[in-house]
Amino acid sequence: MPVEVPLSLREFGWKNDQLTIWHGQSIRNVLDGTPLSSRAWTVQERLLAPRTLHFLRNQVIWECYDLLASESDPEAGHLWERSFWADNIVTSDQELLWHTKWREVVAVFTQADLTYQSDKLIAISGIAKYISSTEIAKHIASLWPGNTPRYYAGIWGHCAEVSLLWYISGGTRGIADERAPTWSWGRRKGEVECYASMGHIQLLASVVEIKADSIGGDEFGPVDGGVIRIRGPISRVTLRFAEGNGAVVEGTGSRLRLRDWEFDDGAPLVAHDTNASAGLLLLGIAMDGDGDPFVTLQGLILVPTGQQRGEYVRVGYWMMEDSDHGLGDVDNMPQEARYGYFADKIGLSTLEKSHFEEDGEEKGVYTITII
Repeated sequence: MPVEVPLSLREFGWKNDQLTIWHGQSIRNVLDGTPLSSRAWTVQERLLAPRTLHFLRNQVIWECYDLLASESDPEAGHLWERSFWADNIVTSDQELLWHTKWREVVAVFTQADLTYQSDKLIAISGIAKYISSTEIAKHIASLWPGNTPRYYAGIWGHCAEVSLLWYISGGTRGIADERAPTWSWGRRKGEVECYASMGHIQLLASVVEIKADSIGGDEFGPVDGGVIRIRGPISRVTLRFAEGNGAVVEGTGSRLRLRDWEFDDGAPLVAHDTNASAGLLLLGIAMDGDGDPFVTLQGLILVPTGQQRGEYVRVGYWMMEDSDHGLGDVDNMPQEARYGYFADKIGLSTLEKSHFEEDGEEKGVYTITII
């Protein structure tokens, strides 16, 4: 807030004139702290409007695709979340930027309030629809033969594997929309964080098929179920105990300490039930790092539905950091070597036929369905 102070300067003829002093808070933070910005529905209105004038108590703030400015700071800077999507200049790092900016949009959106939690996917659909129509989207589609930047309940198809690596970082947990599939963050209440880096990421899993059953035929709107068929390395583990956001699990002959172990509903009851927790599976999705100092492994925590062969629901996210890896840059690591690293650090399990759809040539690598 501004402070009004009297100022007298004889040289300029000022005598007890009022001087307005503005504190150092950025205008971006000022806007983000307004009641209107706390509502999820207005997030997409603010990002999509070509030009917006904000009338605050003490000044006017201007937003457009190129500039965020105010009376107190006429050249404050760019609102990059908007200018990036508006930019039609295609560069080699646009795919990386796509994921990074979408991650930021999801984080801001899920921190905002919704009166009806079931509106979660509807209230962000305008942003998703706009993004899919940009020149950047067309460029990225051209880099993925047979793929387009299709949208499935908050997940972009062209980077589906990495997009699955989200977790609840804060707020009230629980079910927001029970119609959404368990792999979609649109199903969950709370603040969502998506995995941040794609710089050195190497995939352990690959999505074979993804679909979401849209309601009313709008792929950007609410859904009533969805399926992902994914192939990747799997380890069956037993949860011994959870501590903070970490956990100790026992896998195939080893005890593992996982740095991040986020159950979507918070502390799991299975932590106190050895028989139930023995049904947990760790699906490896990706490894990341330049070898200095950490390499990370991460993926999803799954439990079988017991209804269909090889069918699972997501119950959480896991990540393990490894500083004693002996690896260099993982960028050019062959797929067989990635599986070997996963087997060495996490372990690979042999599943009964009822627990997978198809097995691969590599031990412990299976095709399963997540609903």
